[in-house]
Amino acid sequence: MKKSSNEPVTGELLEMTLDLRRTKPWHFAEADSMWEITGSYPTGSKFTSFTSCLARVLPGGVTGTSTPIFELLIYGERPCVDPGHITFGQELLLVKCSDPLTAYFDVDQIYIDEALTRRNESR
Repeated sequence: MKKSSNEPVTGELLEMTLDLRRTKPWHFAEADSMWEITGSYPTGSKFTSFTSCLARVLPGGVTGTSTPIFELLIYGERPCVDPGHITFGQELLLVKCSDPLTAYFDVDQIYIDEALTRRNESR
């Protein structure tokens, strides 16, 4: 019997999804989030490697897909990178220099607040 797409993911598939989310979170990146990534992108018949580059996840309305596509923000070029070509990535939090304790996007403020709470508890 085929499972409906509305049913929750369980068992081995759930374990694989959770493992991928833990080890390669960039496969689940949200649109307009900012990342530091390392990997490569195709240029003709070969690949160009990059290390620790700033990237933005393009909105699905721009890419036409639900797969996160990363736009490298380097050297005046704007190459796009598929998550399968990323070997390392970490999401970044955007703040203003004039107010580094306040997240630029309201939904990210919880991360700063949690970090401040952990820091204060460790004192």
